[in-house]
Amino acid sequence: MTVSPTRHPAAVLRTERLELRPVRSTDVPAVTRLWTDPEVRRHLGGPVIDSVVRIRQRRIVGAPGCRAVVRTEDGVLLGLVTVETAGRGGETEVSYQLVRGLPPGTPRART
Repeated sequence: MTVSPTRHPAAVLRTERLELRPVRSTDVPAVTRLWTDPEVRRHLGGPVIDSVVRIRQRRIVGAPGCRAVVRTEDGVLLGLVTVETAGRGGETEVSYQLVRGLPPGTPRART
């Protein structure tokens, strides 16, 4: 199944263990920790500076192309996925940030 976040801004994708859904206001503190954690942001240009964090905090809730990755078992936010349809060179770009120290059994990207 393919769902375009820009065409279906409220679309929620669910599996047995995870849910990808629009970012809610209650997610902002956890998402802010992702943006400011040096280890999480190591390959994404480093921690986001405070002035940019404040702007992002105002814009992230319900933003098209941004999805919270939530564990269905307990509702804990595990990360953030962003889809940019007009990324570098006009290509669609997908980026993700996941909390450090995910428990065993948490799905991880495979290469």
